[in-house]
Amino acid sequence: MTLSTSRRVGMPTAVYALSVGSFGIGTTEFVIMGVLLDIARDFHISITLAAYSITAYAFGVVIGAPLITSFLSQYNKKYSLILLMIIFTAGNFWCGISGNITTLIIARIITAFAHAAFFGISSVYASELAAPDKRASAVSAVFLGATLANIMGVPLGTWIGQLLGWRYTFFMVTIIGLLSALSVIFFVPNHQATGIKKINVVDELKIIIQEKVFKSLIITALGFSGVFSAFTYISPMLKDVTQMNEKFIPSVLVLFGIGMVIGNHIGGKLTDKGTRKALIITLSFLIVVLCLFPVAMLHTVSACVAVFLLGMAMFSTIPPLQVQALDSSKTSKSMVSSCNIAAFNLGNAAGAWLGGLLLAYGVSLSHVPLAGAFMTAIGLIIAYVTL
Repeated sequence: MTLSTSRRVGMPTAVYALSVGSFGIGTTEFVIMGVLLDIARDFHISITLAAYSITAYAFGVVIGAPLITSFLSQYNKKYSLILLMIIFTAGNFWCGISGNITTLIIARIITAFAHAAFFGISSVYASELAAPDKRASAVSAVFLGATLANIMGVPLGTWIGQLLGWRYTFFMVTIIGLLSALSVIFFVPNHQATGIKKINVVDELKIIIQEKVFKSLIITALGFSGVFSAFTYISPMLKDVTQMNEKFIPSVLVLFGIGMVIGNHIGGKLTDKGTRKALIITLSFLIVVLCLFPVAMLHTVSACVAVFLLGMAMFSTIPPLQVQALDSSKTSKSMVSSCNIAAFNLGNAAGAWLGGLLLAYGVSLSHVPLAGAFMTAIGLIIAYVTL
């Protein structure tokens, strides 16, 4: 099958096959928040200590992005994706059989090694398989799995954890990992550029400090950081500020996932028409949504609308942020793409950390997203001035 033929026929099947992997990754990244209390009780530890398993995952993504991607960049993309899903599958199985929090943290780090590299390589592969005017849509289709994870995977995993125990949640994701590996094997075409040569890992890593690449990573980290200043504390906001019954919170979070699906589609379409314009529009929208939280959280209906809009704003930013990173370098695109995924996670960690710091100093829950809006605004200004 030629590349042009794959663009006409095979690309949708291949891209959506890749989205199965992103579905599994999105599920395992976020589902642990739903079973954190169960993990703490099972290991007889505090919630704070159990939460280190979440931080460990972000750490694994950041470390794995440059190291794993630079190693795999010299090999066949399809085989690399299969290997990554095997690592992901094994890591989740290890999570399920962990006997203590230390083992769980190590397993989470290993699982996260596959995260950035999979998204990075699959994003580049999808953009290569797509027609030039459909690159952003192809990238957003890969991320579609991660959005669906928040509608189906996370609620299902949480329910299984409550019904059978948190270990079965990770066993569920293990099965998803196996299905993803099979999807890549059977539905992703084996296109590979000719004349592949050994790549110097040091040279691959140097791409990160190139001015345009480094700037694109800063834009992603700052622009996206506002999301988790709100999302990390969304459940306590709904419970303590909105005064919502806890049993209704999972249903409200489904609205967040639905918003993600819609935002992902909108972000892809906007980016196909122009990356810079899409970036300015989507980051501005995210800032506006974050600024609504202090008022929106006071009433049930407006709080539900705010949660939906946050999901929509969150994933509308991903296609333009990812494509602007891909366009920042003509070489080592898998490395750049993977490091941009790491930048997303740095933004997640920064937003959550800033929110926790403000709460420690007495800032009310509903006002924490304003700090996130400020951080996103810095990213928007950098993008507006330099792109």
